[in-house]
Amino acid sequence: MSLTARVALIASVCLAGLAGCAVGPNFQAPAAPAVSSYGVTANPTAATRVPGGEAQRFLPGQEVSPAWWRAFNSSQIDALVGQALDTSPDLQAARAALRAAQETLAAQRSTLLPALALQASSVRQHDAATLSPTLANGTQLFSLNTAQLTFDYPLDLFGGERRQIETLAASADAQHWQVAATYLTLTSNIVIAAINEAAADSELQIARQVADSAHQSLSILQRQYQLGAVSQSDVDAQQATLSQALALAPPLEQQRQQQEHLLAALTGRLPGQLSAQQTLTLDALALPQSLPLSLPASIVERRPDIRMAEAQLHAATAQVGVAIANMLPNISLTANAGSAALALSQLAAPATRFWSLGGTLSQTLFAGGSLVHRKRAAVATMDQAAAQYRSTVLQAFRQVADALAALQADAATLQAQSDATAAASRTLQSTQRDLQSGAASDLALLEAERAYREAVLAQASARAARLTDTVNLFVALGGGLGPAGELSQVVGARR
Repeated sequence: MSLTARVALIASVCLAGLAGCAVGPNFQAPAAPAVSSYGVTANPTAATRVPGGEAQRFLPGQEVSPAWWRAFNSSQIDALVGQALDTSPDLQAARAALRAAQETLAAQRSTLLPALALQASSVRQHDAATLSPTLANGTQLFSLNTAQLTFDYPLDLFGGERRQIETLAASADAQHWQVAATYLTLTSNIVIAAINEAAADSELQIARQVADSAHQSLSILQRQYQLGAVSQSDVDAQQATLSQALALAPPLEQQRQQQEHLLAALTGRLPGQLSAQQTLTLDALALPQSLPLSLPASIVERRPDIRMAEAQLHAATAQVGVAIANMLPNISLTANAGSAALALSQLAAPATRFWSLGGTLSQTLFAGGSLVHRKRAAVATMDQAAAQYRSTVLQAFRQVADALAALQADAATLQAQSDATAAASRTLQSTQRDLQSGAASDLALLEAERAYREAVLAQASARAARLTDTVNLFVALGGGLGPAGELSQVVGARR
């Protein structure tokens, strides 16, 4: 082998080696926290013998179902979620942003390939006699036809372009998880809004029952007043109680309508355009009694916000490599070949052909320190993304712990409120009987009615809280998205 061939071979090997490396740190996904629990004892919750008072038990290691909302056994909620997934503008916008990120990534990948361009021109030209003639024969008026191919290939020896592609790939991955986060937020908001609407409707019915009871008591006092058994002030006091009971209804009706309007917006409709449906009640909602409890390491892989923060850290890490590569030489190969002739029929003649082949090396020698500062800025951005990732993980674990603690507290609260409601109901019934027989005063009846009204409303609120915090647990655990979930159906196949 000749010396020239050996030098060419060595150069080729060196170029191939350089082409396989990229400057800057290589990204490594952060390890999951080395813990086995969320810091809250997941014992079965308290049970109460009232609707919605069943005990809830936790199943450690079991993952949330991708269609977790079906655990509430409500066809109305299922229908609302289905409508939202088809028509929600928020989800459609997130999916469009993902498609844009994927297309941008595909465009950037083309920078690693050689660029080939075709140029063709035909020019009618007249040269001034005072200038050197363009043609060898001195003709001043002529037509020049040119066709050429131009080849340009940046070698990317230090991997700057590959790091830029890595950045865009990580950004597309972040957008991928943004779609998943939008999906999870949308479905959870729909279920919570439906629960709140049911709670407002149930409390509205209770308020009307309380008002009916207060109206009956007022009728009794009015009869007793006619008989001279009570004073006018007693009747006026009961009238005030009735007015207070009636005043409970308008705010609850407003809450119910607000949740209905929210459901319309979440499903991509204007207020009043939501398809007619039977009013959802708390009694129509099943309380999930077996709750999955993913392992701590699992939610790091499944929660969209954690995976999005991880992808953003990946993108920031790759940008450090881009900044370093910008400080190093850039080498590109260029070539062009073509033909120039006075007539189109002569373009194929050997004498009209031309070509060139060369290479370009560029290196910034002085830029006022801008490249160094940009590298430092990229490193700082990477540190920021790492801190934000850690914060996201901490918040995720806190949310799971809060949801577990809330479910325990909700069950105990419902148990206490049920006891209070039962006691208040017995007291009210006894006081009403005593009032009819004259053994109780109107003040005692007013107090009994007030206590009962507060107890039944608090019990309904406690039932709704158990349902809402169950939703919060499903969401905190990742909503069934992730490696084993139906994520591809949510965001579409990755590219």
